Amino acid sequence: MVIPFICIIMMTIPFEFENYIGKNVYDIGVEVRSRQIKELVFYKVVNSKFDFFGNDIENIFFHINETETIKEIDLYLSNINNNLYEGLTGRYGEPTRKLKEDQLLKSENSPTNPNNYSKEYSTREIEGNEKPSIVIWEKEDFQILLFFNRIQNTTKINFTSKIY
Repeated sequence: MVIPFICIIMMTIPFEFENYIGKNVYDIGVEVRSRQIKELVFYKVVNSKFDFFGNDIENIFFHINETETIKEIDLYLSNINNNLYEGLTGRYGEPTRKLKEDQLLKSENSPTNPNNYSKEYSTREIEGNEKPSIVIWEKEDFQILLFFNRIQNTTKINFTSKIY
């Protein structure tokens, strides 16, 4: 007896998110939903489970201008993984800067939700084997910011246009 077996191989080809910058949010081939918080309008990708250098992207947000052109992209990951840094460095070269929080400048608690707060730090270049909090790649038309939140074990990647 022969039992048919179907094997699907999925290749993990990292998205080149910088190529979405400057495109209309409805022309990029993924389903998005509009969200607004105060004056800020952005689009969240529906079912945004993508592989990015061996890491699962939890959420993807597109920030747009008044003509719905993408000017900024935020990717959120629920972990910190060296594969991500190595993958970004392999694709975009060595980072322009590596920074770490230095001194707390300001701390505010939300008046409406005690679990929400914001902190503002000065930054400094890292030295030796220190782990960076922010890694920056400056490219001709865009910038990549890699934010490591070591307290919550999360990562944010931001692609920002220098044009739009």
